[in-house]
Amino acid sequence: MSSYIGFATAAALATIVELMLTPEQMLDFGWRICFWAALPLGIIGLVLRTRVKESSTFEAAKEHNAELQQEKRGSLKTICKEYWPQLLIGSALVMCAQVTGFIFATYMPSYLTDNLGYDTLHGNILLIPIFLLVAACLPFFGLLSDKVGRKTLMLTGAILGLILAIPAFWLMMLGHVSTTLIGLFLMSLVLMFQISVQPSALPSLFPTHHRYAAMALIFNLSATLLGATAGSVVTVLES
Repeated sequence: MSSYIGFATAAALATIVELMLTPEQMLDFGWRICFWAALPLGIIGLVLRTRVKESSTFEAAKEHNAELQQEKRGSLKTICKEYWPQLLIGSALVMCAQVTGFIFATYMPSYLTDNLGYDTLHGNILLIPIFLLVAACLPFFGLLSDKVGRKTLMLTGAILGLILAIPAFWLMMLGHVSTTLIGLFLMSLVLMFQISVQPSALPSLFPTHHRYAAMALIFNLSATLLGATAGSVVTVLES
């Protein structure tokens, strides 16, 4: 939830800055304001992360397993050798969320302005309610996963992603605000099926003493290689 509340806040801040400044001022220094605002938030986030408590399973393993620390240090080779099926599954799950997530959160603002003809102000405004809707719906998708299972939810999201991708872009290309919002909502719906349960699904793939390294490996590689390049791939397909 906090990620998408953050996206909405960032879009709102960019909108406010643009309303207060002329186009020349935006190009000169205005675009830096959002980065300046993010700096103290980043420091706060770093402090919070260093003070967050470990999970109860990790603490229990640490207390009762004297070999835990030694096992952690040389874990990368062991992880790749013994848990490669889980690494592939986890990477695929991360890809399902990150490809849609990067297109939705980072590519879509430029797509709305450069391709659909919205000015940057309206491009940002259109995304704010969708970001907030995602944040509000995620707990309910989490509750749904408790009823039907995480696997069912993520598989449904992957299938919907294949089915709804073309209708979502088609609706946005009609050029009306209402159809653009519906298209954005369809993309966000696909995303909600994945990101609502992945924070609990991914750690469950690995035992406690290998979880941190394995999670870092699959998430960062998949997000970088497949998620962060999604906007470039869409641009090539579009051209």
